[in-house]
Amino acid sequence: MAAEEEELRSVLEQTDRGRRTAEHELVEVTERVNQLAVQNTGLTAQKKKLEADVSQLTGEMDDVALERRSAEERAKKAITDVSPDPPRPPHTRGLNL
Repeated sequence: MAAEEEELRSVLEQTDRGRRTAEHELVEVTERVNQLAVQNTGLTAQKKKLEADVSQLTGEMDDVALERRSAEERAKKAITDVSPDPPRPPHTRGLNL
């Protein structure tokens, strides 16, 4: 009976050590999960800000491209308006065409 009792104590000690090890690992894993959750939240916020920045910059680029095209059209019109008529061939200079 004493041997059986000693064996049961040994099994109980092993089980208790295993429980404490499992509890310790649970604490470590829980801490890591919390760290990753905080990191994930920060990265999600950063991603949303970057997406908003990209959207704003895209809009600004579209506005600048539109302004550039408009300026090019005004420049072409101004060049056309101020440029003299092209020279006529000599045989048509005296004629009113």
